[in-house]
Amino acid sequence: MPQPTPTPAPRWLRALSPLAAAAALLASVPAQAVTYSEVGDAGLSPGSAQQTVAPAGPLTNIFGSLGSSIDADVFVIRISNPATFSASTVNAGSSVDTQLFLFTLAGAPLFGNDDAPGGATFQSLLPAGTAASLAPGLYLLGISLSGHEPVNSISQLLFDNSGLSTDVRGPAASLQPPLLSTFDGGGFGSGGSYDIQLTGAVAAIPEPASALLFALGGAALLAARRRAGTSQTQPAALA
Repeated sequence: MPQPTPTPAPRWLRALSPLAAAAALLASVPAQAVTYSEVGDAGLSPGSAQQTVAPAGPLTNIFGSLGSSIDADVFVIRISNPATFSASTVNAGSSVDTQLFLFTLAGAPLFGNDDAPGGATFQSLLPAGTAASLAPGLYLLGISLSGHEPVNSISQLLFDNSGLSTDVRGPAASLQPPLLSTFDGGGFGSGGSYDIQLTGAVAAIPEPASALLFALGGAALLAARRRAGTSQTQPAALA
C-alpha cells in the first residue's frame, strides 16, 4: 500500500530552522560569570555613574580604586534576582575601609553599610535578602571610604546614621530632595583598590557582541516572515 506523501513544512518554518537551531545551541551553553573593571574614574552622581558593560552572564565582581579620601564611585548595575542580590568588599582584593550604598536609578537611597555585620572587618556587606522587596531592574551601586557620605543637593545625609556602623542602614528621614547629588566629608585613609563581589546581578549593558547577536537573530526572524508573506501572495502561474 503506497505511503501518503508527507506535507512539506511551510516556507517560513523552514527558513526559521537554522535560527531555531542556533537559538537552541545558545540556550544549551551555560552562562559564564563575568567581571567589570572601572574605566578611568567612575562618577559620583546619577548623571555621571559608570554603566557596567559585559557579556551576558552573572556579574560577580566590580574592580576599581578610590583615588583619595574624597573619592567615590557609582556604577549602574542590573539586579536580576533581588532575593539573592548581595554586594561585598569583604575580600582580599579590597585594601580600603569601604562603605557600600544601593540607590534607585534616579538616586533615591535604599540601603547602605559601613562595616559588615558581625564587627570583624572594616569592609562592607549588603547581604543577600536586603533587596528582596525590590523589583528586578537597573540600580546604582556606590562605594566610598568610610566617612565620605552620600548627600542630596542641600548636603543632607541620605542614609540614617543613628545606629551602629555594622547596621544595614535605610534612608534618612525628612529628605528634601531625597536624591543623591554627590558625596561629602573626608573618608578614613587615602584611597586604594577595591573588589565588589556580587550575587544576583548582571551588567547594565550587554557588550556589543552580545547585542549584535540578538539583533541578527531578530533580523533573521523578520526576513523569514517577509519571505513567507511574499510566497503566499505570488499569483498562480498560467497554464
